[in-house]
Amino acid sequence: MSPFIPLAETKINTKNLNQIKLNISKYSPHPEKVKIIAVTKTFSFSAIQSAEKEKIFNIGESKVQETKNKINNQTINTNTKLHLIGHLQSNKTNLAVKIYNVIQSADSIKILNKINTSAQKINKKQKVFLQLNISNNPTQKGFTVDNIIE
Repeated sequence: MSPFIPLAETKINTKNLNQIKLNISKYSPHPEKVKIIAVTKTFSFSAIQSAEKEKIFNIGESKVQETKNKINNQTINTNTKLHLIGHLQSNKTNLAVKIYNVIQSADSIKILNKINTSAQKINKKQKVFLQLNISNNPTQKGFTVDNIIE
């Protein structure tokens, strides 16, 4: 099962959401630890509002500029956490650190250093997930098994 809920429209399909929640409670050994992320990339701000209405407060976006434009002058629930789930370009790092609660796509030492520098400038402890390229495929992004410890 995918960890993301794709939004086929700007309103969440509650039937699908309820089935996902049922499956989590049925099959997860720790259902209380499972967090659903509603991926709202390419959709309008109303998709975020729809997720919040359904008590989904983790929102996935893949493009920094798109997220900035989407949330500009909008009110987001204080419980809502924005996750960058796409590749982070180094020239977008400052803006990403300002916007996102979690950056799930840190794929190099270079980008981690830029995130750290940007976060220090605004006194923020930025949450990051490291992207691991377990296949060591040179065409894919992410840390290799050999350089992840670095």
